[in-house]
Amino acid sequence: MELKELTKKQALILDMLLEQGKSVQSISKHQKTSRTAVYKTIKQLKKKGYLASNFREGLQNGDGVGDSPPQCKPCTTKGQHHQIRLHGQEFNITILYDSQRYKKTRQKKQVMHIEGNTLRLFEKKIELYAARHLSFYGDTAKEATSVSINYWNRIFTRIESTLNIIIIKGMATKIREVKAHYAEIDNELAEDCLRKSKKIHVKGEDGREWLLVDNSWQLRELETIHSETALDDMQEVVQPFFNDLRGYYAQTGQSLIMTDIVKAVGEMGAVIKVYDANIKAHLDVMERINRGLEDFSTEIRKYNENNKRFNNVLNKLERKV
Repeated sequence: MELKELTKKQALILDMLLEQGKSVQSISKHQKTSRTAVYKTIKQLKKKGYLASNFREGLQNGDGVGDSPPQCKPCTTKGQHHQIRLHGQEFNITILYDSQRYKKTRQKKQVMHIEGNTLRLFEKKIELYAARHLSFYGDTAKEATSVSINYWNRIFTRIESTLNIIIIKGMATKIREVKAHYAEIDNELAEDCLRKSKKIHVKGEDGREWLLVDNSWQLRELETIHSETALDDMQEVVQPFFNDLRGYYAQTGQSLIMTDIVKAVGEMGAVIKVYDANIKAHLDVMERINRGLEDFSTEIRKYNENNKRFNNVLNKLERKV
């Protein structure tokens, strides 16, 4: 579709819809006009090819977009005070259908922004990088992920409308998340490390880093960052482990400091080594005893055989006498 020239008013409303994410009601208040007039402009923008026919208004800015640090949201799970913050997401998006508008856009620029999120435009795909301040919160990693999905679905629709392309089409959709960081806020291990100016960077069996301590927003976070396992690492390993420690404290009143746990593990390892050495020594002694018993049994067997032969000889002599 060939793009037709926009009036100043149409260009302004298009910018408010796509770049600022404003709703029809917000635009009507800002422009001091009726919502009917705004809808009429939207219809004109669709007719001229600047908005997709399935464009939906009211795509609002997501949490965390802006220049202020991300703020923790109220917890919903009873007894849970260490929320999970999902951030740093990146996506690889396959373009199922492009357009002349997309090609013309790429000729002018290969990088553009929607609500602070960065898009790198390629011939057959788009790379999408979340805004630096964009965060999604939940009492668990899966809950934070669910919140993010609602936001990104709106952004994907914005991308389709802005560039007049198709990236979502049932089973043919190919949108792959290639990066995501899950951080537990106010984590005790992170607090302990930051207080003692210590760093933690843990690598997995594949040699890639999967766990670290971060304090970039003064949130004292323990983060899982592996591109393939970050969600499961936080959901199934990190958060359950620390919740167990917190449960132990709630029941006993005894606080387990992380450095003490590491020390205890080290001491346990030393005990196991000593125990292992003792076991090996005991096994060696037992082996020698077994060998001695075998030798003793052999000698007894020889004695019995000799004694039997001796008795046979005596019996023969007695019969001759």
